[in-house]
Amino acid sequence: MSEKDRLVLASRLDVVAAVPYLLGFHPTESLVCVVVDQHTVRLVTRASLPATASDPGWPQAAADAATLIAQHATSVIMVGYGPAQQIDPAAEVLAAALQAATVPVLDVLRVEGGRYYCVTCDGSCPTDGFPTTLRPAWCPPSPPTAASRRCPAATRSPS
Repeated sequence: MSEKDRLVLASRLDVVAAVPYLLGFHPTESLVCVVVDQHTVRLVTRASLPATASDPGWPQAAADAATLIAQHATSVIMVGYGPAQQIDPAAEVLAAALQAATVPVLDVLRVEGGRYYCVTCDGSCPTDGFPTTLRPAWCPPSPPTAASRRCPAATRSPS
């Protein structure tokens, strides 16, 4: 891969804007891990959010995901899609599983209602978040991605 083909994710906005491209669809009710190894994205995982914060299957699912991620990562950026009351507890369980697998979590972001929020912010971020309508310079005006994971074939055009 040449330098001109490399996508640099230098900001939180870059990460939020890149996730639909990396997955091939716009996630909803999901927790996404951008798995980084030596400053290179190696893997992107997505899990559906647990039905409730106390879902008994979620800790094991998080542990299993952390085991997989640890094989490919030196760090992770988590991006949750949905309301805080769903994202925050799920992200906390996954972050603990990643920590147990010795994978540092660089950041936890949450996307909801056209805005993104930094869950791990030290208080210097605005409480009303940042607009996702801003586009990084590398980002085309309309993503070549499906509206959801249920319709990825709709984004494919014949060559």
